[in-house]
Amino acid sequence: MKAKDIMHTNFLSFNNNDELSKVVGSLIKHKKRSAVVLNEKGSFIGIVSRRKLLGRKYDATSKAHNVVIKTPIILEDLDLMHCSKLMHSTGVQTLPVENKGKLVGLVQLIDVLQELSLELDAAKQIVGSLDLIKPSPMKSVDSVGKALSIMIKEKVDHVLVFTNRELDGLLSIRDVMKVAMQQNQRVSNPGKAAGGIGSPSAVVDRNSPLNLPVDSFMSHGQLLTITRGNSLLDAMAVMHKRNIRDLIVQENGKVYGLVTLKTILGAFIHQEIQAPLQLNIRGLKKLDLHDLQEARFLALIRSEALKLQRKVGEELNFSMHLKVGKRTGAAHQYDVKLKVEGSHGILMADSNEWKLDAAIRSVFRALQLGFKKQSARKGAKQIGRTRMFRR
Repeated sequence: MKAKDIMHTNFLSFNNNDELSKVVGSLIKHKKRSAVVLNEKGSFIGIVSRRKLLGRKYDATSKAHNVVIKTPIILEDLDLMHCSKLMHSTGVQTLPVENKGKLVGLVQLIDVLQELSLELDAAKQIVGSLDLIKPSPMKSVDSVGKALSIMIKEKVDHVLVFTNRELDGLLSIRDVMKVAMQQNQRVSNPGKAAGGIGSPSAVVDRNSPLNLPVDSFMSHGQLLTITRGNSLLDAMAVMHKRNIRDLIVQENGKVYGLVTLKTILGAFIHQEIQAPLQLNIRGLKKLDLHDLQEARFLALIRSEALKLQRKVGEELNFSMHLKVGKRTGAAHQYDVKLKVEGSHGILMADSNEWKLDAAIRSVFRALQLGFKKQSARKGAKQIGRTRMFRR
């Protein structure tokens, strides 16, 4: 599955000179975690997120361009495992998607993980096998400002509120932002520090809404929980359906912590890195690629090989040969040959395309089709542009 298959085409966008009071208000109103910031020409500048706003000092007239997050820009055909690795390495949970230089959508981590959970063996792990996040506990009389400090310092979207050592409620980042909006509306003198969402000055102010008790804003009653014995697949199903980034892990009244999207992402990436893979590649060094291009194609080959291996359900031995093919003027094609050995025997495929990534994907698609052909005969068999052989 590709980025284009799960990207959101209906997203919030702001001009770089829009005031942050407008940005925060829109994020809360539309229940969005992030939005796009564009310049006067409509070109992408960056992402603004609720979490980024939490720790910022600003007054009501500060501009959106002051708090943007620079993120990698991806193309529509990037596969989801690549998206997850990019999010893991950069720490972002939103990736802008472009087509021919135009912003066409946003890919969110929660959607990437939901799709991968249906495919990866790592999703079968139980929640209790992970290092759960354990945010500092709070009492119902503690202030919203204290909850805000915990969210910023410990990078969580929720804090747990206890009464007599029993879980009494949950305060969300969205709840805190509503209170912070009241603070920014109350302190709005131009040129005076409005304390921003994460500003210590806002908490020190005795009349600040951030000094109100969390009991006035938190969710009570039946809270959404999961047990340590549930799988990551179970956790992702709940989190995706409810559009939440963390989930309480509780058994028999005891709270063990939170399972978060970041925790699940780490588990998926760890499995991908640790997965056994017999892969021999020849000819890549002769294609005159610069280091970044070479690394990109190596990652693509490994990702496609692991994907095929998971679908087949056994360890395979891959041998790939790449070389420059037919030339037309300054341009040339790429010839890619792939051989796969396993309990089924030997399957082979070849492809030649004007783009190297297209040729690589072509041979893997062909072999995936080959594995589905249970009636493959002995000897050579032609399927489109693919030759398959069985021992």
